[in-house]
Amino acid sequence: MNSLQNRVALVGGASQGLGAACAHALAEAGVANWAKTLSRELGQWGITVNNVLTGFTKTERLDYLFKNRAEKAGVSKEEILKNIENSIPVKRLGEPAEIAAAVCFLCSDAAGFINGINLPIDGGQARSL
Repeated sequence: MNSLQNRVALVGGASQGLGAACAHALAEAGVANWAKTLSRELGQWGITVNNVLTGFTKTERLDYLFKNRAEKAGVSKEEILKNIENSIPVKRLGEPAEIAAAVCFLCSDAAGFINGINLPIDGGQARSL
């Protein structure tokens, strides 16, 4: 069986507090519950559904947000970046390829029994299980 026809991996960001955190957290909770519901409904047909919660990842959007935050605070973007990196246990931002690797795994045959999970890929930043 070709696993790519039987896998769903939703990718979103964990709430990071970069503005509109309340609305973002609400949306992410909705997606997480939707993924869990879909996993239970579609599992009988061999379709797995998992949710990937990304932490701070090097993207153009994040660079834009850091730049705006720095301008509003009257500090350098590098200072904002340093503070964020210091808040992450691994002391760095994630790489897009690291997120992609996890999604590829969840969509592979090797992940055929993984269903209905929320997988944080955040360098250990999430404070709950």
